[in-house]
Amino acid sequence: MEASQKTAPTFGQIPENATDCGDGYYISQSVEPIGEPRYCSCSPYGKRRFTNDLWQADIYIHQMKSADSSAKGD
Repeated sequence: MEASQKTAPTFGQIPENATDCGDGYYISQSVEPIGEPRYCSCSPYGKRRFTNDLWQADIYIHQMKSADSSAKGD
């Protein structure tokens, strides 16, 4: 079985078919070769987390926002 490529646009770009989560964060969607959805939660700093569950992708976005905010001292 061949896994799908885990790629995302380069820093700062939000694809037009992605869900914009604000502040440069977004969720993109693709389909695995076996037909399952694959969601990629992306931060403007290049961090990416992958899941097959849209709700988990949203949780990853909130976790990344919180971690990035803490790292900046906000």
